[in-house]
Amino acid sequence: MAHVVRELVDLRSVHSALLQLARINSPHLDIDAEAQLPHARFWIAGGLDNPNPTSYALVWLVGDELEIIDVATEACARRRGGARTLLTTLLEHYRKLGRKAAFLEVRAGNVAAITLYQHLGFENTRRRRGYYSDGEDALEMRLDLVPQPGLSETLSSHCETLT
Repeated sequence: MAHVVRELVDLRSVHSALLQLARINSPHLDIDAEAQLPHARFWIAGGLDNPNPTSYALVWLVGDELEIIDVATEACARRRGGARTLLTTLLEHYRKLGRKAAFLEVRAGNVAAITLYQHLGFENTRRRRGYYSDGEDALEMRLDLVPQPGLSETLSSHCETLT
């Protein structure tokens, strides 16, 4: 399946779809408040024939780093490459703009997400015990975005393979 990935400049056209996607992982996330933050960016991915996104990512630009705040994919669209294409595209975009590293936190029990992040080159840096309100641990993960031999080619090949 081909995926179209883009950074949102205006959330209005897909606002309700973003609200639904954000509720998957972060039911208390205030999309409208995030949209007002100067360092927040929204990225979406969807099929060529679907005007609404099936995956989204909220990222914060902090200094020369990228913090991935939330990533979600509709249940019916999972395991079809949307989140991988979305993340590959945005990571390559920010690498080209000079960001040095990307960080995220993920539930320790979310094996599918951890596997995806590891395939993209993220490495575990720390376990945060009892981080989530239900007591589950979080894994902090980091990806070095500084150009390295093979990194750009790896990210680009993921994008070409999945689009």
